[in-house]
Amino acid sequence: MRHPSPQADWPESWKNSYMFDLEEVFDQIANRGYAYAYQVRRSKTLDLLS
Repeated sequence: MRHPSPQADWPESWKNSYMFDLEEVFDQIANRGYAYAYQVRRSKTLDLLS
């Protein structure tokens, strides 16, 4: 999947979350600590659903 490039006319919330989306959705990890925390949070959320 091709990922979008940030645009000047994006809502502020999109601009703020862009770097996190690269890590979470596109697996472009810049911050290992954040990536690990996201993995743990996702795992715990899925555990709650089962």
